[in-house]
Amino acid sequence: MKKTKDGLFQHPISAAWPLSLLLWLAGCGGPMVLAPVEQDEDAVTSDEPARRDFYHIVAAGETLYAIAWLYGQDYQQVAAWNRLSSPDRIYAGQRLRVTPPDSVEVSKPVKTISAPARPTRPVLPPVATPAPLIAPIPADDNDTPTSGRVLWKWPATGQVLPERSGSEKGISIAGREGQPVRAAAAGRVVYSGNGLKGLGELVIVKHDKSFLSAYANNKKRLVKEGEKVALGQPIAEMGKSTSEQVQLYFEIRKDGKPVDPLQYLPRNRQ
Repeated sequence: MKKTKDGLFQHPISAAWPLSLLLWLAGCGGPMVLAPVEQDEDAVTSDEPARRDFYHIVAAGETLYAIAWLYGQDYQQVAAWNRLSSPDRIYAGQRLRVTPPDSVEVSKPVKTISAPARPTRPVLPPVATPAPLIAPIPADDNDTPTSGRVLWKWPATGQVLPERSGSEKGISIAGREGQPVRAAAAGRVVYSGNGLKGLGELVIVKHDKSFLSAYANNKKRLVKEGEKVALGQPIAEMGKSTSEQVQLYFEIRKDGKPVDPLQYLPRNRQ
């Protein structure tokens, strides 16, 4: 982050990423249109660390699931912090809190951390009530398998690459370009796009109220947001990472936090 002559900060969106995603981005890289992020700072004493509250300004094409994923938060918590009646209805230009609120409200000036944007174009559409960013996806309590637990399957065949840091929870699976990438569990697509830097064509699937899975470095996406997918259904075609190696990056999150996929995927890879 660097300070400009106006006293504002240039804050790349990647700085807000969870460490687990930042680490593998080095092995994955593409420009994206960045939304502004706002930061509240409380006055601090010399022996008290600064408390910073971060807000994300929703850009066109973003979903709450992807935003929560970006900041390493549980989408349900982000919805609660912002008093959203439904996680499927957010708007371009909407200001979302992406860090937990403090128990005591403190009125402080807000510093705006400007990300690259087109200054001549307003963030909000010139209407009284902005249209939804995406069409609402009907709430569905049947995302959870009838057994009451998520049944997992390997998302692709191929060698699991060994380059995993201590903090990195996802896995990379080597393969051939165009190889099918399959849903590791039944669920509903909550993000299908290429707006997140360094992830290529990305698909995120919601399996139940706790589990999400993500599939990155794809060449082509085969599913759309809101679409239900079955266990083992092709959802994308494998592509290259920024290291020019054909591989799938796969991650599982439970309650917004990354977990080791090898603890959930079956030992038998067939």
